[in-house]
Amino acid sequence: MIVIDPRMTRTAAHATEYVRVRPGTHIPTIYGMLWHIFQNGWRTRNSFGSVSTASTRSATRSTSGRRTRLSASPLPEAQVKRIAETFAKERPATLIWAMGQTQFTVGTANVRASCMLLLATGNVGHSGAGANIFRGHTNVQGATDLGLDVTSLPLYLRLAEDAWRHWCRVWEVDYDWMLSRFVSKTFMETSGIPSTRWFDATLLPKTRSASLTP
Repeated sequence: MIVIDPRMTRTAAHATEYVRVRPGTHIPTIYGMLWHIFQNGWRTRNSFGSVSTASTRSATRSTSGRRTRLSASPLPEAQVKRIAETFAKERPATLIWAMGQTQFTVGTANVRASCMLLLATGNVGHSGAGANIFRGHTNVQGATDLGLDVTSLPLYLRLAEDAWRHWCRVWEVDYDWMLSRFVSKTFMETSGIPSTRWFDATLLPKTRSASLTP
């Protein structure tokens, strides 16, 4: 586990390798990794080849200024190469980030660079790979409380039998099968709770937790 963070956090303390970047140097750090990956032939040779080629051109164009920009960050060149090799050769590999990459004036470019790194190493589209973006709490970027229409599906429930039968037709599943996924028909049609109240459902006596409403 490689942790790239300006701060020495509790997560960083448990990392296999901790990389202390200066805030605002995400892109030169990633481009530095890409440069080593392309220079050493560590990039993928699969269907992402065209994307990898575009990434190669972008990373190559930045090479002349790469060392200058990275010099603004206390990152040894050997460390950049080491983490680039580790990320390129470990399969599968994934990138995980939260607001630390997005809440910048160049947040979109930060994410784009991260996706280029994933595509260049073939870490997209299969189990254990890909971009994994963590949110700080539910609904921080829209209605993300386990579904878009959370007032009725999937965890706030409160659907009558006719509504369940309608959605079963939409989802092309058998109503009786859907019913079997619940402890009872009553529970299936009872109002659910948002994720911020899950602790109630876990800790309260069943007689009380069953009556919780959003």
